[in-house]
Amino acid sequence: MKLKPILAGRLRVGAVALCLLLLLGWLGPARTSGVLENRLGPTSVASWNQSVSCSATIVAISTVLGSAYPSQSLQGSRYQINGSAGGVPYKRALSPPCSLANVNGQTVSTFVEVDNLTLQNYFYETRDCSADYWPINGGGPFGETMCDSTGDVYESASSSGFIHVEIDQDWMVKGYCGPASNNCNNNTIAQVPMPCTIPIPCASNVRINIQGFVYWDPEGQWEIHPFTAWELATGGSNGGSNGGSGGSNNGSGGSNGACSFCLGLPPLSFSFWLLILGGSVGLLGSLGLVTARARARLRHAKERLRKNETPRLNG
Repeated sequence: MKLKPILAGRLRVGAVALCLLLLLGWLGPARTSGVLENRLGPTSVASWNQSVSCSATIVAISTVLGSAYPSQSLQGSRYQINGSAGGVPYKRALSPPCSLANVNGQTVSTFVEVDNLTLQNYFYETRDCSADYWPINGGGPFGETMCDSTGDVYESASSSGFIHVEIDQDWMVKGYCGPASNNCNNNTIAQVPMPCTIPIPCASNVRINIQGFVYWDPEGQWEIHPFTAWELATGGSNGGSNGGSGGSNNGSGGSNGACSFCLGLPPLSFSFWLLILGGSVGLLGSLGLVTARARARLRHAKERLRKNETPRLNG
């Protein structure tokens, strides 16, 4: 027995809705700070730091590390420019180039955004200080001694892949970053519990989104240096702790505390929830279809039974 036209129409609408939900789940946002990631190509967003005129490309840590992920290697990264360098040429430059031509001749953005990260092994790097601007920035005295603030950012507790980040001394003296900055404050980043020192680095479970320029440190690691801005990521857990996770070539070589970000899994992305919703709609639609067919067959069987019983009663 065929389904009624109204029921069939509703099922068709449900099928279309399911397809749309699945499509949104695939094209949906992989970040939670309000910018949709386009799965069909890189997404560019505005800089949060007014001192940076470049547009940031949203990437993942694995994008920067390339085929070596989760390990650190110059080879295999899209940001490699020759046999010994990658990313921006000068890590302390106040006006780094917005893009580069990589070793394959492709033009890639050096200014990136990486989202939903935890900050580990963070401290005030008193072994890397200066009283003068770098020559690339014109030289000249700071009028004080300034040191970098450094740490490592991770996307997941299940992966050892990280990027080293450095809030640069030249940028802080210039006022582009530092305690007086709204979105590049090295004292409040990820709500770390100050003080954060080399003997006792800080770690935080507060998830953040960051922006900055990709740089290959000849010591053997990929960095966001200069680091330009950070913001809280929606859905991140709260609270920081002393004790870093280690893993940075510039770090203290270990942690005096547990790996705090290993205690919980990162929040599910919006796209994953859309896929769950789409699957639920599909399951409900299938159950509805089966139920409708079963009811139709039952009605048909009852009608045949009544027709067969009517002659007997008349006889």
